[in-house]
Amino acid sequence: MFTDVFNSWLRQECLLLNLEIYMTKLIVSNKSNSFQKSKSHTQSIDCLTEEIFKQFGDRKITGRLDLVYNTDTKEFYPVPKDIEHKDFTPTLGGIPESIIPVQLRYQVADGRRIITQLLVGASSYEAECGIRHALAQLKEAYDQTISKLLSDFEVRPERFQIFRKFVNTR
Repeated sequence: MFTDVFNSWLRQECLLLNLEIYMTKLIVSNKSNSFQKSKSHTQSIDCLTEEIFKQFGDRKITGRLDLVYNTDTKEFYPVPKDIEHKDFTPTLGGIPESIIPVQLRYQVADGRRIITQLLVGASSYEAECGIRHALAQLKEAYDQTISKLLSDFEVRPERFQIFRKFVNTR
């Protein structure tokens, strides 16, 4: 009982601290006239466009695009290149357990993007803030990514996986 209460408190503190850090970054960013660029990442998307790949693709490594899927609102949000999941996700609001990380890996051949990997359910948000998701929510994020975002792309699955490390087992 104490452990559950403590873990819940710790998770709330982590979320509040990350939100405070992120807001501080926004204030600093605003002072340097780049607020509009930082603010633009909070728009949900319903398809993957060339603009999305240009603005949010190649995150951390070439050929990577990170998103989050909100199972309550049924919306996808691209994760900015310069912000960690643990800092970005709290800015969306909502129930933390309902916001699922989705990672795509892709290659470009003959001017076309080819999706090679779909990884769902693990990011710094889960690892560092103790967020856990229901397996049904992870499956929903996986299925919605395939049906809504990948239908217009060539897919050569090397690795399509739902990570179960951060599944809520209660």
